[in-house]
Amino acid sequence: MMPMLLLILLAPLLLAASTHAQTPTRGDTTIRGRTYSIVTASDLLASLRAAPAGTALAFRDIAVRGPLFAPTAAIDTVRARLHLSKSVFHGEVVLNNIVFADDVHLSDIEFQGGLSALKAHFNGVFGLVRSTSRKHTSFKQATFSAAADFSGTTFDQVASFIETRFASTKFAHARFAADAYFERTDFGSATNFRDAFFEDDAHFKNARWRDAADFGGARFIQRTRFWQARFDGPANFDDARSRGEISFNQAEFAGPVSYRRITFVHPVGFQRAVFHRTTTFADSRFKKAVDFSGARFHADLDLKAYFKSALDLRHTRGPVLDLLPPAGERAVDNPDSTFADTARVYMQHSDFARILCRWSQLDNRLAPIDSSGHDLLPVYARLAHHLRVQGLAGDARACVATAMDHRLRSLDWAASEWYGLHLWRLTTAYGTDLGRLALFAGLCVAIFALLYRLLGVQASLGASLFFSFQIFFRAYPTTNSAGPAHLLAAVQTLMGWLCLGFFVAALLA
Repeated sequence: MMPMLLLILLAPLLLAASTHAQTPTRGDTTIRGRTYSIVTASDLLASLRAAPAGTALAFRDIAVRGPLFAPTAAIDTVRARLHLSKSVFHGEVVLNNIVFADDVHLSDIEFQGGLSALKAHFNGVFGLVRSTSRKHTSFKQATFSAAADFSGTTFDQVASFIETRFASTKFAHARFAADAYFERTDFGSATNFRDAFFEDDAHFKNARWRDAADFGGARFIQRTRFWQARFDGPANFDDARSRGEISFNQAEFAGPVSYRRITFVHPVGFQRAVFHRTTTFADSRFKKAVDFSGARFHADLDLKAYFKSALDLRHTRGPVLDLLPPAGERAVDNPDSTFADTARVYMQHSDFARILCRWSQLDNRLAPIDSSGHDLLPVYARLAHHLRVQGLAGDARACVATAMDHRLRSLDWAASEWYGLHLWRLTTAYGTDLGRLALFAGLCVAIFALLYRLLGVQASLGASLFFSFQIFFRAYPTTNSAGPAHLLAAVQTLMGWLCLGFFVAALLA
């Protein structure tokens, strides 16, 4: 009997939206040219407490005076459906630990003193759309058992959704003007952050998406952390904009991942991340370093992007690494390579079944870890192998030649290998140019023929040439002369054998 009597007494409040006068009265207020009916926080709490299940509370164009502090109003459950639109709360709104048994629809609301729903339970559909929270907002450890919609809402100060549980949620076009915390948050079915705007730090550490996660077009202005996050479904970051440092260190992606057409202005981290399905960065731009060190790819990795700084692929593993130049709409900017002249690539201990690239992309861009540069030799060897597998024999030979040049620069001139590499470079360009070997052999024959003629070993230049040819291609000198001529023939025979060895090495290279 008492709840019914209370509802009768509060009937004018519930119908406030339809009884506005054209000019403000003592029960009205005007805010920014709009007229609102004044309601006290205690009256609003009383109506929430008294409304029975199955009923609907609808409020429109009201201005709530005073702090609305539910924990001291003996409210633990709101059973009625709640519809509130185009209203203003002047004081802080605290709904901690309350169970909302039915739907809650809030639209075009201004919370001037902030909003807190710590550990609240929303059993029905929840909506807080096109609204503004001027101060701290907290849904920490709240539970949304049905769909939750925060589309178009602005959070002027810190917004906390730490350890919140969502069945499904939308933050499309939401604006976070201060730090946003989604640490250890559990996102259920499809999650939509499309075109969300994070103006300050965004924290998604240890968050979990149990279905698709859509961050398409989102803007990340300051630092963003997805450390140890888990994406059970597809993850879409296409056309997002990252103006601050962003990292997915130790994150796990169970579904396909797409980072297309993104410009990363600051460093990007994927250290020890795990990717179970295809991952693509096609047509994206990395202006600073990107770190994939220790990452694991169980499907193809498409890196048809542009890299201006360091690309760290150390200790990464996967089936296919695609570094071929992009073919998308931005390819006209740099059609021949995915790397700027300033880019450096670290591939030490990386292990991919196939690497798709051209040597011109990586030439002079592979970077050592230590000062000796010895760690690059296995990298060159692996790349040469992958280039041969692609049928790019010329690219593979150029890769081998660069590796030998790198090895030569690391040697001391007193080392015997230094002389051998110099001779190999001079004769065959490290086994990559048989034409140079033929030219070198011809010059040897001609020069030694002239020396033989000057020493009087043969009577004519023609005979000297034939004699020099015999010496160069036989294992012993064909002269009984002693002294300088004999020594000269021995030297030429040795050079002939060296050229033969270089020829065989070139064939096997």
